[in-house]
Amino acid sequence: VLPTESIGALVRKVEITNVSGETAKVEGIDGISKIIPYGVQNGMYKDMSNLFKSYSEIKNMENKAYYITMRGAAGDSAEVGETYGGYFCCTVQNGELQELIYDPDVVFGHDTSMLMPVVFKTEGMAAVKAQTQCFANKYPCGFFPVEATMAAGETISFATYIGFAGTVVKGKYCDLVVTDRINFRRLRMKHYITNKNAKMVDVAKECLYHTPYASGNGAMDAEKLAQRWVEYYAWYEVARWRKAAHNKEQRRKRRQLCKKRIGIRKEARNGEK
Repeated sequence: VLPTESIGALVRKVEITNVSGETAKVEGIDGISKIIPYGVQNGMYKDMSNLFKSYSEIKNMENKAYYITMRGAAGDSAEVGETYGGYFCCTVQNGELQELIYDPDVVFGHDTSMLMPVVFKTEGMAAVKAQTQCFANKYPCGFFPVEATMAAGETISFATYIGFAGTVVKGKYCDLVVTDRINFRRLRMKHYITNKNAKMVDVAKECLYHTPYASGNGAMDAEKLAQRWVEYYAWYEVARWRKAAHNKEQRRKRRQLCKKRIGIRKEARNGEK
């Protein structure tokens, strides 16, 4: 789905309607019980599951668009590598991103099979929210806690997005630029922006985030912002990879230069003898 975006996702839309004819209090948890980070292959998960739990990492939690990836490459190599890409998970309700439960222990408790939400079933939503979440040394989950008092006939709805964001954004590399409308026009007048037909509306379509107009119109909705954050982290992974590759190439050139100098010195010493 998401046919107009540069990334894809599975979208689950849930609607809950109170048909009891009277006010009702609703508590529930909806989502996915386990998200295996990108980079862990099927054989790795089966044979070395406990090892790769420690590789798991969640980014962008403060923006409520959770990006699940790995701290390092999972390959069997003496050289430490990186994993480029990851899975994202976010829920939107009433046009706003919602906080998710990413620690399965606060829901399932001692049930490691994840068939019965022991804590939620026995102690309720208050007990689930009261616990401190931790994603270290475990595979995360992605649950949205539903808690509402609904009038007769009232309907509540929310949508959860789960997908993959790779390291290449729209098939190209780019630089991160922070600007405003006034400076954008100045840059265009000074010919720093070579496309004379470029307009601020084009920047708003492609940028990570843009503020609304003074009138309040043109604000970025929560779903679009969540998608842009995922794209930004994909760009960040590319930038970090390029920097690491550049440093590696520089070290290789220095080693070659040192070997060449050592060879010249040896030849000079042999000539003196």
